Amino acid sequence: MNATSPLQPPQVDLERFYYALKNHRPNTSLPKLSKREVDCLYYFIQGKSCREIGSCLHLSPRTIEAYFVSIKDKLNCSTKSDLFQCVKEMEQFGLLKLDTAPLLL
Repeated sequence: MNATSPLQPPQVDLERFYYALKNHRPNTSLPKLSKREVDCLYYFIQGKSCREIGSCLHLSPRTIEAYFVSIKDKLNCSTKSDLFQCVKEMEQFGLLKLDTAPLLL
């Protein structure tokens, strides 16, 4: 049997994981994102602008920008490009699931 058998679970590179979280301290809990912040990330990953996200969530674009300021602060990202990369890494490691559209009531 070779070392890369498809039956073995993938190994998680913790150094890469923590780099993806932008220097998040290993001995602290992961940042908590609100439901609305996760909703914003769902549309952000699809490439939607703040105006488009606001329209989808029935919120103003300025409110969406405020959510992104909060999200970037929680994940220690300085730009939306950093945020995009961080979110993709979090999805890869199973820490964030953005594959279903937010439910609007």
